[in-house]
Amino acid sequence: MNRAADHGHLEVVQWLHDDCLQGCTTDAMDLAARNGHLETVKWLHASRSEGCTTNAMDKAAGSGHLHVVKWLHEHRSEGCTTDAMDRAAGGGHFELLKWLRENRLEGCTDRAASKAAAYGDLDIVKWLHIHQAKFTEGATYGAAGGGHLRVLRWLFENRKEEFTANAIQDALDNAHFEAVLIFHNIAQKGLAQGIEAMDDEAQPEQSVTSISNYYHDIAWRLLTPVEL
Repeated sequence: MNRAADHGHLEVVQWLHDDCLQGCTTDAMDLAARNGHLETVKWLHASRSEGCTTNAMDKAAGSGHLHVVKWLHEHRSEGCTTDAMDRAAGGGHFELLKWLRENRLEGCTDRAASKAAAYGDLDIVKWLHIHQAKFTEGATYGAAGGGHLRVLRWLFENRKEEFTANAIQDALDNAHFEAVLIFHNIAQKGLAQGIEAMDDEAQPEQSVTSISNYYHDIAWRLLTPVEL
């Protein structure tokens, strides 16, 4: 029954309910909610006693199913956790994120900003900043790893969190060389807090060596200051 609910096969769920004794667990409603199967969620609510957990609203939010989140909010008592806003931010579900802030009290953690930056959604990153959400170096790390240059530049211009050479390496590992250039230039200008000069910590000569076999045309730029 859990599996059928997960896939939204309501007729199968109903048949299993009528003709089998095995039943289901809270996973049934949790999974149906995660995948946006509201009719299945409603039926389980009305016909079964297992209920759901906070995973139902958390994961529905992460999947962008605002209609499911609203229904759970109105008809169930389990509620959600900070994971709901964190997941919504990480999935680019802006309207859902705003609804949660207006209608729920759980709030979010620093993972919301980090996930939004990794997703590349600058509008959500700005919104979280305006509403005083917590940011950490994870936001810079996520933006760099995803190659989201607009987000990365905005973070440098508007936030003061420290970042480490790991963010630079992650950008290199994912071949986001424009992001590497931004890091290198920021380090040279001394605009970032908590980072030693890239020449000392990230060792750009080694970075050039590691990529030059594949990217001869841009490898030299890692050692050349450019304008942002």
